[in-house]
Amino acid sequence: IVAKDSNGTVICIGKADGAEVGQTLEVYRVKQAPGPGKSPPTYRRDLVGHVKIDHVFDDHFAHVTIADGTPAKNDIVELRKN
Repeated sequence: IVAKDSNGTVICIGKADGAEVGQTLEVYRVKQAPGPGKSPPTYRRDLVGHVKIDHVFDDHFAHVTIADGTPAKNDIVELRKN
């Protein structure tokens, strides 16, 4: 999610990625946890909701509405290709 304001929510997925109006996409938030001892931190993705594509702007961006959950700016929106 690249922007979320009074005009709506914009994601960095567009025509080049296969985005189409009406698709429902999963939204994930990355969580970081310290690694054991001196190991590097670990990361996990938590599902925080879904968004539905309302309008595809171009090859790279689309406008969405929140279908459920608590998606926020900087969360990862995933378009699964079959």
